[in-house]
Amino acid sequence: MRGTDTIIAVEEFACKSAYAAFSTRLGGVSRGAYESLNLGLKSGDEPGRVARNTRLFWEATGLDSSRHVRTEQVHSDVVAVVTEREPLGTAQGADALVTRVPRVPLVAYFADCTPVFFLDPVTRSGGIAHAGWRGTVKGIVSRVVDMMESEFGSNPRDLLAVIGPSIGPCCYVVGEEVRRAAAKGLPWADSVLIEAKGGGPEPAWKFDMWGANRRLLVDAGMEPGNISCWRICTSCRRDMFFSYRRDGPHSGRMAGVFCLEGEQGKHDMPEGEGF
Repeated sequence: MRGTDTIIAVEEFACKSAYAAFSTRLGGVSRGAYESLNLGLKSGDEPGRVARNTRLFWEATGLDSSRHVRTEQVHSDVVAVVTEREPLGTAQGADALVTRVPRVPLVAYFADCTPVFFLDPVTRSGGIAHAGWRGTVKGIVSRVVDMMESEFGSNPRDLLAVIGPSIGPCCYVVGEEVRRAAAKGLPWADSVLIEAKGGGPEPAWKFDMWGANRRLLVDAGMEPGNISCWRICTSCRRDMFFSYRRDGPHSGRMAGVFCLEGEQGKHDMPEGEGF
């Protein structure tokens, strides 16, 4: 990982004709609970400050924001294929985006859910997924692999994936509803659900979303060595990230972005201190 205060670049994709990054909460203009780089228009923050933060984010990436496509984020397992013919803006109903069109940034927003970045350096395609617990138990990252295989001719063994900052099993305690859904959707759910002791009168479990999404990617045919997990918990790192679970409804939002042969192709990624 390397980047500026504003963004962390996905170094795993460097020098492979692609650029990806994840924003932090630093370097913006928002105040109070939203301090400072809040990118969530529906978070309750002042729209003018969010707009300014958004400009700062795009400036940090060096990408052309006028060409971006974003997920709608309805906690689905829907993967949208972005082509030259698709209108720019929001991909309705989608929580993941894939493309092989260069210089079209794909964007998703996060406040604890798991960002997963994808790249196929062979077919020169890639994408991004927003995997909350619902998307995870529905197997959204598996759908991305399947979509890249069917649409772009990708071999799953060639794919690279990076699991970015999100709430970790240290902090993500869930109840019976989530446990039941995970048991239904994930045959190996017991391996990513750890009983939480002493948390209250109701049964509770710690859900390892990092491990669940990694297992889904391997089951979809990816090589384990091609999957990176940063293991950075958004709830633990108050200094760097917003967290809905930690901060509640007045939490800000971060963004993840993926772009093929974007403006960053000239110099791989912004220079700056590592995290």
